[in-house]
Amino acid sequence: MIPEVLGYFFAAFAWGVALGLVFFWGLWITVRHVVSSPKPKAWLTFSMLLRFTLLLAGFYGVARLFPPGIIPAMAGVLAARAYVSRKTRKTGEAP
Repeated sequence: MIPEVLGYFFAAFAWGVALGLVFFWGLWITVRHVVSSPKPKAWLTFSMLLRFTLLLAGFYGVARLFPPGIIPAMAGVLAARAYVSRKTRKTGEAP
């Protein structure tokens, strides 16, 4: 019983990491394109809608399969945020 539950928690965390990577890499790409885009409002709006739709659909899927898995899924999103923040930081910037 306990190994099965731990497997679900690990899967939910991994799913949260995947969702977070998509969400925050998408945000990073959007910010880079908005600077040089002739229609920044359209970029921001479409990107936000797409990223939040994917994130909420992913959380909904986790909640349908294993409701307590929402917590490790959210932790996975936060871990992905930290990873993307480090990877996209310019060299020489303070943390």
